[in-house]
Amino acid sequence: MRAQLSLELSILILAFLVIILLTSGYIGIYGLNKVSKISVMGMSNAALSKIKNGVELVSSADVNTTISIKVRCPPGYIESKGKELLYFRNDTLKYTISTNCSVNVELSENPYVVNEPRILNFVITKINDTTVKIDITS
Repeated sequence: MRAQLSLELSILILAFLVIILLTSGYIGIYGLNKVSKISVMGMSNAALSKIKNGVELVSSADVNTTISIKVRCPPGYIESKGKELLYFRNDTLKYTISTNCSVNVELSENPYVVNEPRILNFVITKINDTTVKIDITS
């Protein structure tokens, strides 16, 4: 009985060590810089998705309908081109994330510059059947 307990305990310890090596090995192999770039792009994707959901929700409502959403945004630029919303960066980290909406999107500032990671307030208003306006405040 004592040998089985010792064997089970050693298997658990070995599995725990393997998990630690695998989780820290990803950062070690690809570098912390690569991992942080991936997380910034993921945050940008989540921010753009939340903004698009708000736009689609307002576009299906009556004219002059307004909602306010708070979105955590990493550094970058938010831009609209007709029905397309873009979140991009052009400095040391270059990426562009885009999405298409069912209505035209107008930003109060186009492109809106996010200098540091922060939570922004997006006030989305339906102007008419084909246009939605977004006012961004910090």
